[in-house]
Amino acid sequence: MDERVSILILSGVSGDTRRYRSLHLQEQCELAGVPVRLAHIADAGLMRLVSKERFDIAVFQRVEMDAYVKRLLGVLKTAGTLNLYDSDDLVFEESMFQFIDSPDFSDPIRASLYRKNMGRQRQMLLACDAALVSTAFLAEQVKKLGKTVRIHRNAFSMQMLACAEAAYRANEVQREGVVMGYASGTHTHDRDFSVAATALRAVLEIQPQASLWLVGPVDPGAGWDKFGERVKRFPAVDWRKLPEYLMQFDINLAPLSVGNPFAQSKSAIKFMEAALVRRPTIASGSAAFEEAICDGENGFIADNEGEWTEKLLHLVQEPGLRARLGEKAYQDTMASDHPMVRGLELLETLDDLHLQLRGKKLWQDGAIDVKLTQQRAEKYSAVGCRHTSLKKRGTYYLRRGWVTLWRRGPLELLGGVWVGLRRLVVPIFPFRLRGEKDENQTV
Repeated sequence: MDERVSILILSGVSGDTRRYRSLHLQEQCELAGVPVRLAHIADAGLMRLVSKERFDIAVFQRVEMDAYVKRLLGVLKTAGTLNLYDSDDLVFEESMFQFIDSPDFSDPIRASLYRKNMGRQRQMLLACDAALVSTAFLAEQVKKLGKTVRIHRNAFSMQMLACAEAAYRANEVQREGVVMGYASGTHTHDRDFSVAATALRAVLEIQPQASLWLVGPVDPGAGWDKFGERVKRFPAVDWRKLPEYLMQFDINLAPLSVGNPFAQSKSAIKFMEAALVRRPTIASGSAAFEEAICDGENGFIADNEGEWTEKLLHLVQEPGLRARLGEKAYQDTMASDHPMVRGLELLETLDDLHLQLRGKKLWQDGAIDVKLTQQRAEKYSAVGCRHTSLKKRGTYYLRRGWVTLWRRGPLELLGGVWVGLRRLVVPIFPFRLRGEKDENQTV
């Protein structure tokens, strides 16, 4: 590998989206032997870094435009760096705000801050040379803005694989019944869950051996109390622990409100995460899920209530079918979403963009040593399932607060503090009543 080629990845967010679009990107490059510098846009010393070191590619993962970022981008452009905007959500089109089903947007301060965020994301996208996105739907939205775009789909990491394999090997649960499970990491999936809610109730009525587990903050609405202990709630879990819960699912649920553009932009992560522990998924027919799932071979696609009911019943009643679909999902995911595979695709994508926009290729043909790539993958898989300490998280939030004050002023900092405090008291003072949300379910 040509050591002269180097990549800078700058993330503007935290959480799972940073993990999938920044940390996984870093791993994919390093597996192929490409030097990568990973940083957060709130880190100190970035201007000194880009002034001192030369980067062929800079990836701005959901970074908002502001005066500081504009200067940073200017230094990189002067050095000839190819600057790419990256996102796996439709956060760069403010007109799509109405489709984000987040309860805390009933708070006008939170809503105003997020709209500003979307406007600054759009500015950043337009200022970059091109974009990387996770789905074909997102690529079409970028093309409408006249920007060059390439699709780089989300993939699992070697650490995710290690955690999944550990959970799979350790599973010794012997229980009766069939668990239909839905895992949600945020409050924004209530409308998605409602797509399958009626079918799930019907299956619970027809099949007394079936139960429903809900992991995370999703609000399923009313009408579930009659099923008693057959409907169980669990708090959100760290992604390293998620495979242990997915192993308890016999059927993984991935409903989406496909008429909602924000939901349509989502990738097939729920299918992939369940596939790593050989669990079958039934999903709504979004473009991303239809690309990942071959209906009846490695999972099921359901486009309406009748299909959700019919296919759920098949899976509940046929353990052999569940095992066959789950194993095929695992094989397909390992073949298409492994970081070694995705890393090679990433290098081809970056090479193609650099040739198109800078007039030359980054790497010579045959520059990748496959044996070295496999050795690096083994090293990554040995990392295990480590957790981020609360102390480290606290340091991150303090740094973000200081950067917000410095770059955007005290009013925006106070707004962010208000949002954090408001979320803390949600159990006492909910954002809105369930009935009020149901009245606005249709888009």
